[in-house]
Amino acid sequence: MQLGKALQIADMALYLGKVNGRNRAYGIARLLVPFEQAMPVLERDITAAINAGMVELVEVPGPQPVDAN
Repeated sequence: MQLGKALQIADMALYLGKVNGRNRAYGIARLLVPFEQAMPVLERDITAAINAGMVELVEVPGPQPVDAN
């Protein structure tokens, strides 16, 4: 895979975390379908790949806010 395509997919995963409540990140743990089937969808729309069951997603929660009291 080209570096540019990998960065594009990583950027979509970061945006996915932002639109789902912030303070979290998502990553692709593994493909659940052959690479050749997943890549055309992943390159366009990571959410479509998730909804189609093409990838296993991992969520990494961000740091919790510190109580100022």
